[in-house]
Amino acid sequence: MPRVNSYAGNNGVVLTLPGDNKINTGLSSEEILEQLDLDYQDVYDYYGGAEELY
Repeated sequence: MPRVNSYAGNNGVVLTLPGDNKINTGLSSEEILEQLDLDYQDVYDYYGGAEELY
């Protein structure tokens, strides 16, 4: 699967796709999660919660 990088831009999260194609979503990270209908706690738990942060 191709890797997608992202960073917070002035007008929302910017995705950098293969081939250096950039997409400015115009959405914050929280808004993207809402659009994907993901719950923050579910994502947090998926990545191992606090154990993985250290």
